[in-house]
Amino acid sequence: MVYYEAAAGFDAVPNTFTLTFKGGAPGTQLVELVIDTDKQGDGLTIGDVLFDTAPGGLGAFASSPLTIVSHEGFSVIAQAVADGSQRLVLRFSGFDPGERLVFTIDVDEQGFLGQNAVAEGNEFEGSRLYATFTAPHYYDATGNDMFLDAYDFKLLPTGLDLPRDDYMPPNADPSPVLTAGAVITLTQMPLPISLAGTVFEDFNANNTRDPEDVPLGNVALTLFRLEQGDYVPTGLTTVTDASGAYRFDHLLPGRYRIVETQPQGYLSVGARAGTVAGQTRGSVATPDVLTDIDLAGGEDSLNNDFAEVRPASLCGYVYHDANDNGVRDQGESPIANAELRVQNVAAGFSVTVWTDATGLWCAEGLLPGEYRVLEVQPAGYLDGRDAPGSRRIIAQ
Repeated sequence: MVYYEAAAGFDAVPNTFTLTFKGGAPGTQLVELVIDTDKQGDGLTIGDVLFDTAPGGLGAFASSPLTIVSHEGFSVIAQAVADGSQRLVLRFSGFDPGERLVFTIDVDEQGFLGQNAVAEGNEFEGSRLYATFTAPHYYDATGNDMFLDAYDFKLLPTGLDLPRDDYMPPNADPSPVLTAGAVITLTQMPLPISLAGTVFEDFNANNTRDPEDVPLGNVALTLFRLEQGDYVPTGLTTVTDASGAYRFDHLLPGRYRIVETQPQGYLSVGARAGTVAGQTRGSVATPDVLTDIDLAGGEDSLNNDFAEVRPASLCGYVYHDANDNGVRDQGESPIANAELRVQNVAAGFSVTVWTDATGLWCAEGLLPGEYRVLEVQPAGYLDGRDAPGSRRIIAQ
């Protein structure tokens, strides 16, 4: 912001303030501006300046109210300044980078014996400018700076489109003595993010948490973050609680990957990428890895879920059914080294097993599903009757 004193000793022309800003995170807007001329914080004393907005107050000679001269592209939604006060407040809507505010008001100096109508740059120096900015996914940011009489050394490196110290309108000659400027530079802090989900036992292996499914506690998860094209460990790990839930909190915005450590005694069914505000964010790399979860400040990724299942098994016997009744009767002898092929109907894969000396065969570590068992006819035997088995669930 640049302050200009027209040096009209009878306050025929009010003082001019010009403001603009640039930069900021996407969507940054200026929402509030405060000028405080109480330089020592001790009230109106010698050397301070004040706003002379109405006749008959503390100011000298004529007065000028706060007048918004230019505010293209945005709205001034509130303004507050009292006659004889040292604080001016403006609030805005839609004030974007590069837009420009110009307003006028009469500023007088508090002298030793009374008020002085001319408040030059050196006399305005020491007043402070405060500005508050807002942006999606960031905390509101407030900064301040002190007005200086000679301010070019601060203004010029910024490239801001503001008048320099030798600003001269409406005079013909440069007037550096009549100006003061304040330049605020600040950094916006992003809002924290979080990632959360559950790990559960998926009884029907449909990769969906149904009412009959149960949570799995004490399952470990590790968080990675994309850095320069590679996912690197964040050093953050967690385990699921008794409800199967886990959460990574207070994270910086970025792209993340969640890796589940496969719980002992379970097989992976799959995983589901979580949602942000109801929309899927991220993808499934493997049944144990969710990746490419992009989060901006203040976003929470929910329902990053992993489905697990206890392995199933199929067992039976091959034996000499002497009376061909399809029932293994006492005394009927086992057939060892008989070959059986256990096929998963949906997936199409098969597992080959052989009977032991007792005629027992088992295919273990199977994903739940529908299976078909094919026997390779043992040499020296004719095909007898087959008998389907029964299902047994082992509690855990």
